[in-house]
Amino acid sequence: MKKIIISLVLTLDVSNFVFGALPKTLYVVNGLAETLSKINLENGSVTNHITTLGVAPNQVVVKGTRAYVVNSLSSNIQIIDLTADTTLGFISLGANRNPWAIAFLDSQIAFVTNFAANTLSKIDVMAETVLAEFPVGQSPEGLYIMNGKVFICNTGFNPNDFSYGQGTVAVFDPQADTAVATINVGKNPQALKRDYQGELYAACTGDYGAVEGSVYVINPNTNSVIDNILIGGTPNTVGISWDGTAYLSAGGFITDGLVYTFHSQTDSVLRGEANPILVDLGATDVLVDKSGFCYVACFSSSTVQKIDAAGNILDTFSVGDGPTSLSIFDPRKIGDANGDGNTQLADIIFMVNFIFKGENLPNPPAFGDLNCDRKVNLGDIIYLVNFIFKGGAPACDI
Repeated sequence: MKKIIISLVLTLDVSNFVFGALPKTLYVVNGLAETLSKINLENGSVTNHITTLGVAPNQVVVKGTRAYVVNSLSSNIQIIDLTADTTLGFISLGANRNPWAIAFLDSQIAFVTNFAANTLSKIDVMAETVLAEFPVGQSPEGLYIMNGKVFICNTGFNPNDFSYGQGTVAVFDPQADTAVATINVGKNPQALKRDYQGELYAACTGDYGAVEGSVYVINPNTNSVIDNILIGGTPNTVGISWDGTAYLSAGGFITDGLVYTFHSQTDSVLRGEANPILVDLGATDVLVDKSGFCYVACFSSSTVQKIDAAGNILDTFSVGDGPTSLSIFDPRKIGDANGDGNTQLADIIFMVNFIFKGENLPNPPAFGDLNCDRKVNLGDIIYLVNFIFKGGAPACDI
């Protein structure tokens, strides 16, 4: 097999994909300031208020060299050119929608949850238009797209009496434009994230009273719950590292901000309500990079903190007022196994040498895991060959 793979890669034409000159950068929505900040993760410099956002910005998602900001009370999606830090345009979702979150099906089509309208909008970000709108459930918030499906958190929030009904995750088929399943989960599900084993995690915050938080584990192939992690407190967003460590922002607005952790391979709690990781006040979002570091948006302290799995605070960045959402631009793409900034024949050879000669593992390993199965093996080499030389699917990126 070793000779076959080496012969294959040496007989193919070299193809080179060079990525942009932007440094690895963390983008921060400042919810109270209604601006966007950026943190250069290569040198630690912070540039605040690079762009003015709409009213009540709730989320930022980086896609290529553009950022898409969900402006909840402006009821639009703001498109920002990250090479110039300027606004390119807006996609209006209509009045009284209160958009909450956005997720991308591909480079052109995205879906947006509308909290106040109980709907899901399908948008074309290139044409800057709304294509359709669909009912999905009561007060939808976070969403995640995987396996050709859109998974949507329906919190069950009732604005008339401020109560929470049955929490659900709706499953939507983006090709047929129809809901195909409803999964009952815990109280007030707010965010979803997949791990490197292909399972989906729903962070259920609870009702901020008698019902505490939990994390429901979903099999996205069968649309069924396979576990429930009773973590306590009020977990909100979730991020998962390649080694399986999962982080939850859990608020903390009195003495310390709180972050919980669990292991996604065993679904066991590592740092929960009884022994949380303490950060600056008001942990409202977490983001885990490919190196396994976790960044925490601390709303009440107007900071972003970098932490590790042991709970060590590695760095603190001062940003704008009320940071609420984080997203990262990384010029290094999955498949750049040797870390030279390109995805090309040299990366295939690098991975062949690792697998068959015991040479260096891609560092960090996530950059060699093209099919997101938490392994670097022959399957990833075949995936990379197909992508570079045959126009196959790009590497998965969770």
